[in-house]
Amino acid sequence: MLKYPRGRKMERHRNDYIKKVISIDRQLRFFDKTSTEHFYYYDVKICEAIDKIRPDIVFGEPTAFHHLITLEICRQRDILYLFPGSCRYPINRFAFYKYDSLEPYMGSMELMDKATAVKTIEQIVSRKSPPNYMVLPKISYKDKIADKAKVLRGFLEGERNNTPPPLIKVKKNKLNKLNLEKWDEIGIKELDTSKFIMVFPLHMQPESSIDVWGRKYSDQNHTIKEIAKQLGAGEILYIKPNPKSSFEINEELIDLVRKTNNIKALHSTIGMNAIFNSVDLFINVVGTIAIECVLANKPIISLVKTYFNDTENSFNISSFDEIPEIVKTVQNKNHRKYSNEEKIDYINRLNAVSYKGVIADTFLNKNCVEKSNIDNLHEAFLHVIQ
Repeated sequence: MLKYPRGRKMERHRNDYIKKVISIDRQLRFFDKTSTEHFYYYDVKICEAIDKIRPDIVFGEPTAFHHLITLEICRQRDILYLFPGSCRYPINRFAFYKYDSLEPYMGSMELMDKATAVKTIEQIVSRKSPPNYMVLPKISYKDKIADKAKVLRGFLEGERNNTPPPLIKVKKNKLNKLNLEKWDEIGIKELDTSKFIMVFPLHMQPESSIDVWGRKYSDQNHTIKEIAKQLGAGEILYIKPNPKSSFEINEELIDLVRKTNNIKALHSTIGMNAIFNSVDLFINVVGTIAIECVLANKPIISLVKTYFNDTENSFNISSFDEIPEIVKTVQNKNHRKYSNEEKIDYINRLNAVSYKGVIADTFLNKNCVEKSNIDNLHEAFLHVIQ
């Protein structure tokens, strides 16, 4: 176990990846941290540990700064770094992703029979089967207090680089709540169906989807502004808040919506179920909505191409100026649609690159430590290791 820095000064090794890690660090971007000394300390210490242990494979997340440093060190040494995480759909499955990408590694190669595949697709399209991470748990007051006490204990013992100071956290949470209230003051509850409707679902921040996999578009305010510039007369961009809204709704975004005629805020109480069928075109960075749109033949643009949105019935772009042509294609109803057989092939591709099992924070999902789930995880990890 690595010791906390506690003021230790380290020589600043100018590894190229450190600058990248610093640029997406959660504490620097969202919790007012200013010091970067610890990045260099942990870079040296993790390098030493990796070189001493010489692992064949490393399992970890691509979220906190020390995860990102570790995976970059592994990448330099040609050591496989895998992130075991939710595959979104089908539910109750997970995949191993390489380094800081959404590129699956191996997979169970399991295929569903036609009846099971059709039922799975119907549940996703009818929105009766949300991804595991979208199911909000009921947490007792006692468990909430115990969790906060555990986090506070870690902070007091010296963990200051992933855990924000309690007063800063309280201050930021109050600000986020205030911003959401301001958002709802300008938020609307009905779409104007006389217009061409585009919807951009906000990614919660901080979150790996937008800050790591969607790094290029992690400034969502800038992304929204650039999308709006591409819209023509009679075209509206609606911004849908994330159900777990956090730092992504801020004063800058609220001001942008107020001052831009073709951008509208959706009220935070309006869920995806209420608007999905009325939307003409979704545009997202790298969200789960892409899978739902592919299976529903709903037009969608993804800004980051990955295995679950690289399909013939959706759009991947590398430049915002490609948007007008796609809008025209959708308006003329010339966009590609999947047949039922193609949908079955697609959901089975997602199934094949994933494994049975749920990996989650035990605080949010106590079922993940049940024996049946542990057995599934054990089998999956053995398959990858062997």
